[in-house]
Amino acid sequence: MSKTADEWEKEADNFLKSKKYQQAIECFDKAIYMGLTSAAIYNSKGVALKNQGNLKEALECYEKAAQLNPNWVFPQNNLGVVPKELGRNEESLKAFNHALTIDPNYTYAYNNKSLTLMNLKKNKRLSRLITEQSN
Repeated sequence: MSKTADEWEKEADNFLKSKKYQQAIECFDKAIYMGLTSAAIYNSKGVALKNQGNLKEALECYEKAAQLNPNWVFPQNNLGVVPKELGRNEESLKAFNHALTIDPNYTYAYNNKSLTLMNLKKNKRLSRLITEQSN
């Protein structure tokens, strides 16, 4: 007997929890292929991809999740995490601020926003030092 899309998603979630990211991605893909297109499945697939270092595809999954459920804070926050890892702090800050408009009490977005602001300050100080040294 073959599995349903919901069963593939459940198996994918179990693989994700046990940090077996490639297996999780394969199961998410099977569930999606079978017609499961929830924000949760795309957000979770994005998490697996991000943890594998595949940031471009992770970002695409987070964008799809946010499109499917624009009022769900998880993918909105994740849309800031990937650019933060790529050093695109302004883009990250915008995403974290947006996540906080959805849920002002979402602590992960506050923490990520704080780290991003610290990175922006550090980058500005570094830029000033380089400018001063070159003069």
